Amino acid sequence: MNRLVCARLLVLVIFAFSSFALLTACPPAGAEGGNWPPVGQLAGGLPQAVAVQGNYAYVATVAVLTVIDISSASHPAQVGYCETPGYARCVAVAGSYAYVAGDTGGLRVIDVSNPARPVEVGHCDTPSYAEGVAVAGGYAYVADQGGVRVIDVSNPATPVEVGHCDTPGTPYGVAVAGSHAYVAGGYAGLRVIDVSNPASPVEVGYYDTPGQAQGVAMVGSYAYVADMWGGLRVIDVSNPASPVEVGHCDTPGNAEGVAVAGSHAYVADDTAGLRVIDVSNPAGPVEVGYCDTPGWAYGVAVAGGYAYVADGYRGLRVIDVSNPAGPVEVGYYDTPGDPWGVTVVGGYAYVADWGGGLVVVDVSDPASPVQIGYCDTPGLACGVAVAGGYAYVADERGGLRVIDVSNPASPAEVGHCDTPCPAWDVGVVGAYAYVADYNAGLRVIDVSNPASPVEVGYYDTPGYALSVAVAGGYVYVADADAGLRVVDVSNPATPVEVGHCDTPGRHAMGVALAGGYAYVADGLAGLRVIDVSDPANPVEVGNYTPCGALDVAVLGSYAYVADAYAGLLAIDVSNPASPVGVGYYDTPGTAYGVAAAGGYAYLAAWPWGLVVFAQPVPGTISGQVRVKGTTIDIAGATVETRIGDALKRSATTNAQGIYTIPDLLPGEYVVTASKQGYVSQTKADIVVASDQTTYINFNLDVSGRLTGQVRDKGTTTNVEGATVVARSGGQERARTTTGTNGIYVMESDLPTGTYVVAVSKPGWVTQTKMNISVVAGATSYVNFFAFERVPAMMGQVRAAGTTANLAGATVAVYLGGTLPAMVTATTDANGIYKIPAGLAAGIYTVVASAAGRVRQEKWHIAVADGQTTYINFNLQVSGKLKGQVTEKGTGLPIIGATITARAGGVVWATGTTVGPYGIYEIPSDLPAGTYTMLCTKAGYQDQGKIHIAVTAGATTYVNFSLQPQ
Repeated sequence: MNRLVCARLLVLVIFAFSSFALLTACPPAGAEGGNWPPVGQLAGGLPQAVAVQGNYAYVATVAVLTVIDISSASHPAQVGYCETPGYARCVAVAGSYAYVAGDTGGLRVIDVSNPARPVEVGHCDTPSYAEGVAVAGGYAYVADQGGVRVIDVSNPATPVEVGHCDTPGTPYGVAVAGSHAYVAGGYAGLRVIDVSNPASPVEVGYYDTPGQAQGVAMVGSYAYVADMWGGLRVIDVSNPASPVEVGHCDTPGNAEGVAVAGSHAYVADDTAGLRVIDVSNPAGPVEVGYCDTPGWAYGVAVAGGYAYVADGYRGLRVIDVSNPAGPVEVGYYDTPGDPWGVTVVGGYAYVADWGGGLVVVDVSDPASPVQIGYCDTPGLACGVAVAGGYAYVADERGGLRVIDVSNPASPAEVGHCDTPCPAWDVGVVGAYAYVADYNAGLRVIDVSNPASPVEVGYYDTPGYALSVAVAGGYVYVADADAGLRVVDVSNPATPVEVGHCDTPGRHAMGVALAGGYAYVADGLAGLRVIDVSDPANPVEVGNYTPCGALDVAVLGSYAYVADAYAGLLAIDVSNPASPVGVGYYDTPGTAYGVAAAGGYAYLAAWPWGLVVFAQPVPGTISGQVRVKGTTIDIAGATVETRIGDALKRSATTNAQGIYTIPDLLPGEYVVTASKQGYVSQTKADIVVASDQTTYINFNLDVSGRLTGQVRDKGTTTNVEGATVVARSGGQERARTTTGTNGIYVMESDLPTGTYVVAVSKPGWVTQTKMNISVVAGATSYVNFFAFERVPAMMGQVRAAGTTANLAGATVAVYLGGTLPAMVTATTDANGIYKIPAGLAAGIYTVVASAAGRVRQEKWHIAVADGQTTYINFNLQVSGKLKGQVTEKGTGLPIIGATITARAGGVVWATGTTVGPYGIYEIPSDLPAGTYTMLCTKAGYQDQGKIHIAVTAGATTYVNFSLQPQ
């Protein structure tokens, strides 16, 4: 793992990205205020590929297509850029259009007819990651991870896929010659696709290279493949169905890209720079020259005697290859590969470019920032401060680097001081530099002699020192999990902590000072505003929590927060106790550092580079409020502005109904006008522009009024604290609560119309009344005199197997098996029963019965306080047993005999014979089935009968004749 990656992982650990899911889930829309576009950008990123046409090089970086003027080979300069979604992997240029393949953006078509203003005009999504692109004959051929996609670009505004061919491996690059496309297929080597019919491309041959094919160039009948560790492979494709390797040349690095011009192949060889290989004899290619590049060479294009190398985090390198045996770099455009920190002094932005050192950018024209110089540093530049003609760079493992910037075009290191741990940030006041040195705390370095800086003191903070701000003899340290630490440096040799303030996010990453306050970027806890007027007793007074704050700068009444996943946030801190979001811009990558000066904010964003924003200028909303349908002005109306749910500013109308709300920062607002007796009116998506007045008028309807009383159905007592809601058209229009007398009043916001009015209260059954008319200027009375408590238990009793409701059924509730019933209820015409409120919480047995029906029991029914338990029953039709008991031999009736009916060993029913004829009847609770019957009487022998069938709704007759004992 390279050092750059290791260092970045260290930062992720510091920021506790165990909460990473929270960050990625945090949308930019969570930031308040309007969208706040930049006014200028110095495009950055890690150049992956380059194409050249005329006097311009088109460089594909992580999220931007950068257009660079190469008319002067020694001084290439950015002239324009265009954002691209995802990771731009490859670019091809044909005519007035650039075609960019991106890992999540598919194919993007960009109009470059005006190189200073490239603009996307069309796109075509691809199903997977697009890695390479070639354009020929009105078609773009995209190497997508699933294969090759053929896209018709004859109309650049509406590119359309017309065919595809799946290939094995992962296609990284593609070239087209004649009727064939040649695909660098990763581990699958070179794949040859017949594209004579673009709608039906088909693979016709392949050659399995020994490495991992990344790029391919076609000249004549030969394919030149950049094969990573396999170097350059030369493959004869004169017979496309049977490609054959004829030669190869190993390269010291990993061959990532290749271009061929004349008799030479030019290989972008990753860490080994540019390799020049003589291919005049394709069977015996041989390296004849090379030029090391400072970064990682990923892509190469050749034109007019120059090779243009996309060199990863070291930008575009221009190499004179007029003498192939002695290629030499003659110019470069060093894009900020990984901007981390930035400060602005005297018309220049000084960018700490992680992995790229110090980059100096002329921002005298904020709309067109121009890189004019850089100075490489041995470590990873994290933070930068500028004072007295010197830039002081916190260079991670490289400690503190002192760079002379008296000539911004030629910055040069003049001294350095090693620090014990990674140096993350630096502040300079007078003759001292104060370095936030990760877990070695605050280091104080004497820089009175810039050529020989020397540490004179330190204070080991309890956390991880990540950022510093210096003022009035104190250094304020953003100390990660230890919050904000205040260190007295009046004696630089013995700095001592005098106060601290814990921050809730435990990820204090950045700090800025203004007007007696420290502004701390606290990771997931956002911006924390801390009163440091008493350095010994810092106290948090306000906060604003967007998503993942990494750095902060303050200018005037605004704090600018570099938010890892929400981009740049502009926050109004004119009231430090109540910060308000006023604008945001969602950068495509990660916002790391921010500076503010001269009315502009400067954002260091990976992979975007340096992005410049104009400071928001407040605007005004004004207008008039009148009675709808008249010219009558409404005085004393309140007009409020909101962003989201947050109230911003408000005003009251004068005698002429006029209001004015000044000092509104640019953005989209929701504006509401209201006054008692009138229907409030709200207008959304009201745009306020910088230094302009937006006029919004209101016409308010006269409102109606609803009032009434709520009483308990059971006791007719008044019900206090019930909520009454009026709805119209499915929308809630008003709500209120009953007082001690059960009375409610709705006095405003009710336009003329028909309403649904509902009353509710926890523990009570919601009651609704429909078609309630409200008339402007009048009062409508709606009473609820049958408001009842939520029953303890309720349900429905039906005939089993049907939907017929059983009215008059009895439902009895027993506590366990205790008799008699605790409470009973009878079903209404709909078969519904209700057990009133007041049944104590507990476990009950519930029994439902009805004439001619088999009673049904349900056990272990739980009842909770203030809740309704729902229990339904389905009762079967019962059968009946009837008969006579007589004395055997005489035929005389026996009175008082007992008859028992059993099924499954359980006694279902009993009956007794009565006079004068000894008749018994078992009329209910007998479900259909087969029974065993037993007849007993003292003085007689028992008699039993088996297999007695009982039918639902019918009577089964069973007689007994008992033998005297």
